[in-house]
Amino acid sequence: MNEGIIASRYAGAFLQLVLEHGSGASVVPQARAMLRLVERLPQQEFSTACRSEMKAEAIVAMFGKALGNVPLEKDLCSFISLLVSNGRTALLREALRSFLSEYYKHEGIRCGVLTVARADESLPVLEARLRTLVQNEFGCTLELETREDPSIVGGFVFALEDYLLDASVRRKLDVIRKRYVENNRRLI
Repeated sequence: MNEGIIASRYAGAFLQLVLEHGSGASVVPQARAMLRLVERLPQQEFSTACRSEMKAEAIVAMFGKALGNVPLEKDLCSFISLLVSNGRTALLREALRSFLSEYYKHEGIRCGVLTVARADESLPVLEARLRTLVQNEFGCTLELETREDPSIVGGFVFALEDYLLDASVRRKLDVIRKRYVENNRRLI
């Protein structure tokens, strides 16, 4: 069977557990941090690190230590134990992605990434305007991750799932450069 389908089934069961217990507010930040941690490792290296023979407690302790010695939520521990007992630790990355996606969809939340050249005092205003825009256009809440990238020179780039709003100076310079090259080719 396709591993993506299997991972999504585990994620669906995990989502039901979290919704039944009402633990989403505490589980989701830990699951997101755990996913970022797992994504840093290549898939093969992660599978080797979390062999099926490892005890669930060892994996939970490993993640708890990596997340700053914070005890993992009970539901998250149960989820990891289920994956370990069924020999599915290699699916953790995809199962966490699927869980977070389904949780956000259930809660009416969309995830976006705002990239700015440099964070300054105008950033909170821009974030508030983007949240309002998403609320008005899509009728949902925006979970916003802000990143700095000096290569965009100025302005911002906002990505929301399959939407992209590129208001960066780098893009504007690229447009000017293209027009300049096209105009000079006609003259020759």
